[in-house]
This record gives sequence, C-alpha cells and structure tokens, in this order.
Amino acid sequence: MSNTVKFLFNKLAMSVIIIGLCFTTAVLHNTLVKNYETSTLSKYNIFTNTIYMSQRVDESSMKDVEHKIRIKVETQKTVINILKKIPIIKDTLLVKQARPVIELRMYSGGGSVFAGFGVMNLMKEYQDRDNVFFFTVADKFCYSMCFAILQQGNYRMATEYTVIGTHRASGGDQRALRLIERMTSENVLKKSTKFRSFKEWETFYWNDFFHKPSESLYYELIDEVYKGE
Repeated sequence: MSNTVKFLFNKLAMSVIIIGLCFTTAVLHNTLVKNYETSTLSKYNIFTNTIYMSQRVDESSMKDVEHKIRIKVETQKTVINILKKIPIIKDTLLVKQARPVIELRMYSGGGSVFAGFGVMNLMKEYQDRDNVFFFTVADKFCYSMCFAILQQGNYRMATEYTVIGTHRASGGDQRALRLIERMTSENVLKKSTKFRSFKEWETFYWNDFFHKPSESLYYELIDEVYKGE
C-alpha cells in the first residue's frame, strides 16, 4: 500500500472516529445534561426538534416547555461546536451557517401571563445570545398568552383550521402586564405593515379578536399558513 493511500485511509478512518465521537457526545450530552433534569433520548430525541405545547399556560407546564427548549438548544449547540472542529467539514457552508433550530407547536387557550412570559424571555435570550431560530406554529387553537408566545417566533405559522385570538391582559401586577403587552406589540410591529403605529395596533389588540389563519396572514400576525402534518 503506497504512502498516499495509507494517508487517505488514515484520514478517512480518523473522520469516521471523530463523527462517531460527535454522535456519542451528543447522546451523552442529551442524556446527562448538566444544570438540568436528567432526560432520555426517547423523550428528547436529538433528531427531533419539535416541542409540543398543548396545555394550559401555567407554571408547571411552562417550566416543562422551558426545560425542553434548553435541552434541545444545548444539544444542538454541542453538536454544532463539535462539527466546527472537524477539519474535513468545518469550512463547509453548511457547518459555518449552522444554528440551533426549534419548532414550538402550540395548542393552547392561554393562561398565566407570567408563566408564558418566562418562555418568551427564554426564547429571546437564546435568539439574542445564540442566534437560535424559532418556528412557532399555532395548531387548532391559540389564544391569549399563546398568541404572545407565537409572536416571539422568528417565523410564525398556523395550521389551516386554527383559530388565533387575543385580548388585553388583566389582573395581577399591572406594570408587569403592560410590559408583557409591550413586548408582544413590539414583536408584531417588527413584521406587520398593517399597523402604522403602536397606538393603532393597541386599538386593534384591545378589541378582542378571533381570526382564521387567512385573516391572521392578512394582518401579518403570521408568516405562513402551514399545510404540513
């Protein structure tokens, strides 16, 4: 066997070993994530980045959603960082542009604004710090605090027969509620051209509404009517 063939064979073998270590590291990271509860691959599959939020928005359910977001994002970050250290692929466009991606699929009538705000804050933190891209999908029904979380997504979708609605928050610390409303409004106004001012959007927002996906798309409250599964 010539030296060139040996060299290429060794490079190939090393690449296979490194990729194997990458996968093993991802599995271990996903199973024994420090600072979070122990999870299993059956519950948080590293190849499935969809998180389902189909409960009432309360402290318990939102803590679970936050936990799943952390697990998914941190696992993807670990895999991406390892891939960026593999000589044979680190300079490829796919690896250079790699970023964590999460799909948050929601079916909820809302609930606690403070519990939901925790999810929004976590999403914003990951978006700003780690360039995480969130697809938010309203599925069948998305109302109240679910609408606010929907607006935090980088790309917002609704399935064909979804009803989307919102209303002005009430009860509790009024200053905190206004802060949450302000954050939701800013997210809407970043993308929608249908409202020329914050005041115009607030007038629309304060009048409780229920929209079909086509209406939400018209007002640019979603980016796409999702016709997948």
